[in-house]
Amino acid sequence: MPLHEATHGNASGRHGHLRWVDDCVGWLSSIPLMFSYRGHQYSHMKHHAHTSDPLRDTDIFIGGPLAELPGKYLIFAWLQLLLPVLKLLPRGQRLLSTPMRRVFESGYEIRFFRRQQRISLLPLVGLSLAGFFWEALLLWYLPSRIGLFVLFLVFAWLPHHPQHERGRYRDTRITLFPGSTLLIRGHDPHLLHHMFPRVHTSACQSYFARFGPPLSSKAHASRVPSPGPGAPKILLR
Repeated sequence: MPLHEATHGNASGRHGHLRWVDDCVGWLSSIPLMFSYRGHQYSHMKHHAHTSDPLRDTDIFIGGPLAELPGKYLIFAWLQLLLPVLKLLPRGQRLLSTPMRRVFESGYEIRFFRRQQRISLLPLVGLSLAGFFWEALLLWYLPSRIGLFVLFLVFAWLPHHPQHERGRYRDTRITLFPGSTLLIRGHDPHLLHHMFPRVHTSACQSYFARFGPPLSSKAHASRVPSPGPGAPKILLR
């Protein structure tokens, strides 16, 4: 969440002279995840501007059946490591699906992803050479990969599935079920975040209490795909 809030400038709020606080929070919180703050910031703003647009939404490749998400995540994780190679071998990029290729087509994003790779991998290599390979693997690298997959699931896939519709009340949804606020870190009313992206996550619930009833009259009920009955009720934007 710190990385996401920094991306939107929500740490500094309306105090423009404190924008450096957002940058510090963003850079520091991105290191454990081995994720690029600047690259993500650029990509995430495009997602907000073009939500569920099959040609311009940078998160569109995550859409689809839940069963496909682990495979898409593994492809994304490997692409992060292979970015320099793919950038030098344009023909190799043809092996990727069109939505996946668009995520990495910007030279701006590539530059910052490569920089973040160096910042994150050097400590891991240093720890390994110092005799702490297993500690670095089990306490940092693997947890960061698991954490990134959880982010894919609850912050990218769940709030926008099935990504077949565009427009107000259709391209983003509100997902409510027991424990949803804890699991999704206050973003279960994700629709409110897209309506008010400069509102801090801690205030999303109060905004939902205020705007939830009128939104319910405009949305339609659906269900999160699940292998059995009892799937949580949601609202599609």
